Amino acid sequence: MKWAIPAPPEEESSEEGPTDELGMSDQDRQEKEEWRQKRKAARGDAIERMKMKERDAQKEKERVELENFKRDKPEEYQAMLLQEEENRKQAQAQKKRERLAQAALERKRRMAAEKDDEAEVPAAESGKRKKGKKSKEGRGLLSTILTFAGIMAVVCGLFYGAQFLMGGGKSSGRPRGKKRR
Repeated sequence: MKWAIPAPPEEESSEEGPTDELGMSDQDRQEKEEWRQKRKAARGDAIERMKMKERDAQKEKERVELENFKRDKPEEYQAMLLQEEENRKQAQAQKKRERLAQAALERKRRMAAEKDDEAEVPAAESGKRKKGKKSKEGRGLLSTILTFAGIMAVVCGLFYGAQFLMGGGKSSGRPRGKKRR
């Protein structure tokens, strides 16, 4: 029945300081928080060790299966190794293509940035002609027309040359003009 009777005030004040609603002092709370931190770290380490054990067990199982496969079916094992090598080469080639594409995009961005910088050049500087690379802008249509005209000239020349060699386009073999008797 002692536990049901409230304690006299002298006994409560005999503790080491103020307590919260759970009866814990500041020192008790601090010790409990340290214990929680240590326990959390230990629990994380234990989980990591368990995962590592599972990974190791899985790797060992795969290794044993691979050895059995190699011993039981050597031809298929060689084919599998060749396939893995081919997959690795294809992956490397794909990575190389991606790097080249990325480099091309970067070059294109730089060229666009340089064109933007050139467009912002003041009028005094743009009046001077720069030596070096010639601009291909504005020549696209003219170049296309001239190329087409050149091709047409070559085709017409070939056509008329062939006609001349074939006899001028005459269909019958007898000569035209006065008949001799």
